[in-house]
Amino acid sequence: MTRNAFLAGGAIVALGVGAVLFIESLGESGPAPSTAAAEAPVAPPLPRPAPPADVRATRAAMAQLNAPVQGTPEPVEPPPPLPPAPPPATWASVEIANPHGAGSLGPAITAALGKLKPQLAECFTRPGQARYAQLGSAASKMPGGNAPRHVGPAIVLLSLEGDGHQLTVVDAPVESRGAATDGTLNCAQAKLRGAKLGVETQSAVRMRFRYILRP
Repeated sequence: MTRNAFLAGGAIVALGVGAVLFIESLGESGPAPSTAAAEAPVAPPLPRPAPPADVRATRAAMAQLNAPVQGTPEPVEPPPPLPPAPPPATWASVEIANPHGAGSLGPAITAALGKLKPQLAECFTRPGQARYAQLGSAASKMPGGNAPRHVGPAIVLLSLEGDGHQLTVVDAPVESRGAATDGTLNCAQAKLRGAKLGVETQSAVRMRFRYILRP
């Protein structure tokens, strides 16, 4: 009797252990995937990013576009020599005209000089500067007027003579060259010397007038 009871208890324990192992095996494997999940469409792969630009090739192409045209440069026509300038000592004590104020000839002189702008325009172009640069540093200068500042426009001190009907520019010595090149200064003096300004005066006069060289 005791032996049968012992065998029966062992069988029950074995069945219980088997049941526990079966349940654990089901939990680890999990439920089988459903048919709907297996048939779901697969998303297409993302497009590959564009390859980076070849920086060296781009720079080489830009260099070819900016390269100067090969060939023989055209000769630059030499300019005529500058007209002779009067001795600076003869103008050292001449009064400098006031560009503003009542009764001053300054506004009339400024307006007359404005009419010379088309002639002076050549002095600010590269061909014009290259042409007159062949004269070297030929422009007449005031004492200290040759010191380059490399900023701002040049200033010339016009020497004017009037006969009562018009003023004549005798010279235009450089008072401050600013950032102007020798070509610009030579060209400006060539255009200004001997120029006639339609400014009437009461009698024969001599005066000086500051003029800023601008394009």
